[in-house]
Amino acid sequence: MRKKLLMKRFKGSRVSKKVGKELLSLGLKKEIVKFRNMYREPEFRLIFQLDIVRGLKISFSCLGYLVWLFIARVGWSNAYSFYKLFSGTDRLKESLEVKEALNNLGSIAFSLFIFALFILQVGKIMMSTNDNYIDYLKPFQKGIKTICRQGTVLFLLGLYEHEVHFQNYYNTTAKLGSFLLLYLVSNIAEKILFKYIVKQVFSDIQKESYCLKTPYGNLKNVDLFLFKIDSKWDKYIYRSKEVFLTGSYNEILQVSLYDTGAIFNNEPMVLKDFFGDYELIWNPKQFSEQGAENEFAEVP
Repeated sequence: MRKKLLMKRFKGSRVSKKVGKELLSLGLKKEIVKFRNMYREPEFRLIFQLDIVRGLKISFSCLGYLVWLFIARVGWSNAYSFYKLFSGTDRLKESLEVKEALNNLGSIAFSLFIFALFILQVGKIMMSTNDNYIDYLKPFQKGIKTICRQGTVLFLLGLYEHEVHFQNYYNTTAKLGSFLLLYLVSNIAEKILFKYIVKQVFSDIQKESYCLKTPYGNLKNVDLFLFKIDSKWDKYIYRSKEVFLTGSYNEILQVSLYDTGAIFNNEPMVLKDFFGDYELIWNPKQFSEQGAENEFAEVP
């Protein structure tokens, strides 16, 4: 009986694993089909390409920082060159113990700075309720930049004082230059592509005369800016669910305007991309080819 029960359990587990794999495979197939259907739309392709370029820029940036940190560590580990620059020629006959002590001190200081920065960043993330990862990374990036800049200065002093031999780090500096160049290229490509997307989005916004229903009565021929009927950009943009107060309208009229789906002057909109931090600000005076008015029609 026990053998039969064990066999049934074993068979049951095999069946459940098989069913799980089939469901996973089916789910992946659905996602692939969904992605293919979405990729056929030019709007989604542009956003996807923007995410790819942004991902490459971040990758090159991270790789560049890793190489820069290595160079900075070499600089901090040769802190004796800073002492040697100001000590004068009379004190260069000092024992190697001083040199070793200063270099070890610089190496320890570099490690402590990186460790402290990491601990502070982790603590900030744990205590914060903000979901925007960029707000977390910016202070960390500033701290890394400061450490790397100081390390680079020490590295250059080491070269000047012949404590560091450039031949040993030629490949490293070449890698840093390559990653920096790739980062700059991807950054320019990202800006060009985003500007093109902004142009495409705003070109699908048109001015229409609207009959506005308010608690004060119906207002005819109110000029509003809305997405074209055949535009697909509306579904790829996050818009605020709250009433965006602007101009000379009171709150009641503003709510009535919000119900029309009109785009307000200087209203912030965010692209529905992977990162979710590309903001578009609608300004009809700046972007309208016909020189649209800066505000909506004022209601007396």
